[in-house]
Amino acid sequence: MNEANSALDRRTKTVLGIDDSGEMQMILQATICAVGYNYVGARTGADAMARISGPQRFDVILLDVQLPDTDGFQLCTKIRTQANARKVPVIFLTVRNTVADVKNCTAAGGDAFIVKPFNAKTLIRYLDHWSMREAGAAGVPDKATATATGR
Repeated sequence: MNEANSALDRRTKTVLGIDDSGEMQMILQATICAVGYNYVGARTGADAMARISGPQRFDVILLDVQLPDTDGFQLCTKIRTQANARKVPVIFLTVRNTVADVKNCTAAGGDAFIVKPFNAKTLIRYLDHWSMREAGAAGVPDKATATATGR
């Protein structure tokens, strides 16, 4: 897929970013929108569930583990009960970086795990893979078998 087609496809994709940090929301929005994706932010689990159960559909969900009203792993499990989000790729984006965290990601229904701090290239590579994988995208390990630190 060439760069022009990739950018064109990105404009039809929407990413939901769930993170309570205002600074992280700004970074995610700027990074994701700069390459053509649409971005919607949520700062709590309750806000995320309201958005997910609403009319808008998401192509990828970025999910922090530490939220003010819930644990990200519990939220992911809850997201998986929603008919319109059951198959939406969930990428955990967190400072937590243990083997147990990666296992919890998989057990909760997460698809990938990126460790903060991350670089923009790594994030976009994961978004491209998970949002366009039906078009044959490759280059990112399936499921949460690997972590990305952006180094």
